[in-house]
Amino acid sequence: MAENTNKILAFEYLVYRLIEWYKEATSSTTELPSHFSRLSILKLLFLTAAIKDDTVADVNKKDLLETFNNFCAMQYGPVEIDVYSAIVNDTLSVYRLGNKCIAVKSVNHDIFNRLTEETRKSIEKAVNLLRSRNANIIRYNATQLVNITHKWQSWQNAMWLANLSGIRQSPMPTDSIRKDMQYYG
Repeated sequence: MAENTNKILAFEYLVYRLIEWYKEATSSTTELPSHFSRLSILKLLFLTAAIKDDTVADVNKKDLLETFNNFCAMQYGPVEIDVYSAIVNDTLSVYRLGNKCIAVKSVNHDIFNRLTEETRKSIEKAVNLLRSRNANIIRYNATQLVNITHKWQSWQNAMWLANLSGIRQSPMPTDSIRKDMQYYG
């Protein structure tokens, strides 16, 4: 249970960092980006979790897929099921992610101190890597982000299995995501 709690808090820290990036990229003075929605955040989570840091030797630390390790292929792209459940059940501590927007539940960012410094640094590094690959991706709407994630073969293969089985989702093994050709725009 603690592992899942840390995953959810790590996700919220990622959202916090994405919002900071958006504000910098757009010189926005508004507190929250108007185009951030549940769907766009879930796509940004996948893209940030999968991005590789080639300066790290340990394959398990090159990305955030050890933390965000439960992706499934769904109609609109990869979804981290544990995070999705926390969003839908409204059990996040800092944010509330709706279908059309994001809202702040708590402005107490001290909660992020519960994460290890290593976890916070890994998330910051992944966000910076994504930013270096495509500085404008933070401005993309949900449809544009879905289109990017649909280019990933790991999603296509898992979705093919889901459709073949007549189910709405299929697991995306971490290894298949790691071996995939990465697309960011």
